[in-house]
Parts: sequence; C-alpha cells; structure tokens
Amino acid sequence: MNLASVIELANTLSVAERRQFKLITRKSQKGKVYLQLFDLVTQAGDPLVIKESFKKIYPAASLNMATQYLHKLLCDMLVRNQLKNDAGLLLLYGMMKVKTLRQRNLPNQAIKQARVLLSGSNTTDDFLLKYILKREELSRLSEINFRGISEKQLIAEQQTARDLLKNTRSLQEHYALYELLKHRLIHSTPGGSPAAPAGFDDLLFEEMAIINNRVKQNPESQKLHLLFQSFYFSHTGNYNAALKTFYLLNGLFEKHKIPLQHPPLDYYDTLDGLLENLKAVHAFDQMPYFIKKLSLLEHKAYPDYFNYLVKKTTLLFELEVLVANGAWGNALQQIRSVSSLVLSEFSSVHPQKQLKLLFYCSLIYYKNQQPGKAKKILTPVITARQPDRSSFYNICRCFNIVLHYESRDLEYLDYEVRSYKRFTASRPSGIPNIEKLLFKAIALHPWQNSAFRNRQQAEKLADLVTAIHKNPAESRILSSFNFVEWVLSKFVS
Repeated sequence: MNLASVIELANTLSVAERRQFKLITRKSQKGKVYLQLFDLVTQAGDPLVIKESFKKIYPAASLNMATQYLHKLLCDMLVRNQLKNDAGLLLLYGMMKVKTLRQRNLPNQAIKQARVLLSGSNTTDDFLLKYILKREELSRLSEINFRGISEKQLIAEQQTARDLLKNTRSLQEHYALYELLKHRLIHSTPGGSPAAPAGFDDLLFEEMAIINNRVKQNPESQKLHLLFQSFYFSHTGNYNAALKTFYLLNGLFEKHKIPLQHPPLDYYDTLDGLLENLKAVHAFDQMPYFIKKLSLLEHKAYPDYFNYLVKKTTLLFELEVLVANGAWGNALQQIRSVSSLVLSEFSSVHPQKQLKLLFYCSLIYYKNQQPGKAKKILTPVITARQPDRSSFYNICRCFNIVLHYESRDLEYLDYEVRSYKRFTASRPSGIPNIEKLLFKAIALHPWQNSAFRNRQQAEKLADLVTAIHKNPAESRILSSFNFVEWVLSKFVS
C-alpha cells in the first residue's frame, strides 16, 4: 500500500475511530514509527508534507514499510468493529475458525462451528457464503465417516447445497444481464439519447426466462430484476414505467431493510441511482419523495463517514432540484441551513459527490451576486489539481475561469487558461468545443471592444455554438451552467 492509500483510509475515520486506534496501539507500541506516521497523516494530509516531516523525524526508517504496517493495523481495527454488525463479514470470520479447527485436526469442533454459523446465516442473502459453509460441513462429515448421520439426512444436506448453488447461479445470471444491459445502453447509444427498445430484445427474453424459472426468488434477485427494468425503461424513454419501477424497488428495500448491510450501502446506492435517473429524465417533481427516503438513512448507529455521505448526497440532490427550478434564493437558504461540516468533513469518501456539491454551492452564491464567496468555495477544488479528469472536474475549472473573468482578475485569468490548456493537452480527443468557445471568447477581450465590434466577433463563434448544441454530451454540460449563454451575453452587453 502506498501513502495515498493510507491517507484515503485515514480520511474515512471518525474522531472516535481515531481515538480508538490511538488507545489500542499506545499501550504496547509506544514510540513506534507507524504511530508517528499516523499523527502526520491525520494532521497534515498533504503527501509531500508527510514525506518531508517523516524523513526529518526518522531519517533511517522506511516510509514504505511504516505505511504498509499502518494500513494493515487500520484495516484490522475497522474489520473488528464491523464484525459486530455485518452478517456476511461475521460468516467469513467464522469460516476462518472452521478452517483453523480443521487444520488442528479437530473435526468435531469444526462441524459444530459450521453448524452454528449455518443456523445463524439467515441474516444474509449471500448464497455463495452459505454454500461454502455447507460444503465445509459435508467435508467434515466425510472425514469422520458420516458418524451420527443417516443416508436420508445426508441426502437432505446435499440437496440444501444444490439449492444454494442454484440460487447462486440464478443471481449470477441476473447480474450478468444487468451488467450487459448497462454496458450496451451506455456505450452503444449517443449520450443523452433514448435507445431503441428493439435493440435489447435478447437480454429481455433472457431476463424473463430467469424470472420464470423454478428457482425461488429472494430479495437480492428481486432487486436485480427491478434494477434491470428501471435501467431499461429510463434509458429507452418509457419514463412512466421507469417511475413505477423506482417505487417498487424502494418498497422492496424498505420491506427487507433489517437484513441488509450495516450501514445500508446497497439501499443508499439504489436511492442514489434512482435519483440520478429521475434527474436525467428531468422528473424533478418526483425527486423529493426519494430524497426524503435517502435522508432517513442517517442514523447514530452507523459510522460517521456513512452519515456524512448521506448528508452530502441529500443536500446535493436538494440543491439540484432548486437549481433546476431556478429557485436561487431558496437554494442559498438551504446551504446556510446545514452545518458547514457537511461541506468540509469526509471529503474523500465520495470525491465525485464532493466535487458536485462544491460546484453547486459556488454556482448558487454566484447567482445570488456573491462572486467572492463563490470563488472561495471552489478554491479547494482548483488548488488540489486533482488527478481526477472527469467531465465535472473540467466544468469546475471552466466555471472558475468564469468567476475570475467576472472579477476582472486578468493576471490570474491568463495563468489559469494556460494551465488548463496544459491540463487538457494529453486528451486524445483534444479540447472540447465548450472550452474552445470559452477560451476564444476571453481572448477576444469583449469588455474592451465597442458594441459593433463585439457583434462582428460573436459571428466568429457561431460555428462553435452550433457544434456544441449538436453534441448531446456537451449539451448535457450546459444543464449545469450554460457556458454558451454566458459567452454570448458578453458580446451583446
């Protein structure tokens, strides 16, 4: 593990978890190198600062070895904490005990342990884990020559193992079809355009065959079936059917909430996906219902990183609904109503969510005539110079250029444009049209020209504007901030 991995892991720790780690390690490991590294990671956070400080304190020590050991100890602590709440993880831990007992030539104890695990395995739908446990039990029975079990009982146990494999196979087929559908819809159709339903008949027929087979349906298979349908309907333009499926999917999770993960990441991912789909089809009036469901996932029993992820995601979707409706004043009130910790804490738990949240907060302050606050919020994104080259990071950097243009910070503006061009130089596809339009418009210095001159200059941008509107992917970017409208406004004012 490298230093970046340790920093990422440490950033997910709550204050209580950091205190717990210090207490666990302080008693017997006082003065150890990895403890000093842990302090540096939690206090500095910057890899360069950590490396320099570590070298000064321990010039002869290996940072790589200390990093690997620290990562191992942190993972061990988090796994131990999770054992109390995660049924699947508890089964895996129990299986390690069964293996150990078998290696120690204690077959009776191994069988007893496997049966204890199987009797308590109803809290998980992981059929593969259950099968492995059942297989362990049958293997141990074979080792003791099936002592104490009749042939009829043995056949019944073997049938249980077969049923578990059937369920595992059925789930795999569900996953395979859902993944194929998702891949085909994403990569075989133009961005933002509904796909032709006839192009997916083969997958639909296979999915129907799985649903109609004799394998007993379980919450996991029902979830995959509804995910398949919701993804299909929302991407083929059947939005009413997609919406009905969303409600069914949410109802399924609420019905089976108790045996789900701790924290309920599956339910979070589903609600997040549903809201993203609703946003994609502009069904903003339907989003508040699912946003409310999402907010209810926050619970004091769950880790802090998960609760902050829920808070960030809830606020993000609330702001996106308000922005879509042009309710800029209400959006500003919503930002001010939440704790500043929602923006600052656990920023690395979901980098894309954090990126979008900071962007929308910056945009809302800009729309409320507070450009200074807008720049301040976006500064951490820009100064970080993230390796993340996602389209939304590019939007943030372009919007940052807009903010500095508005404040006439010409020296910084020139530097940032040159820096951005270097940043995008390695792209195989080159600079996108939106960015070309933005850079070209700034280079024409519209604030220095007469109205007549600007009208002439605007005509030179017409081809780029047309190209942007014809490109579905670039048109979608304009829903976040209309760069085209902003550029053209500078040539008519």
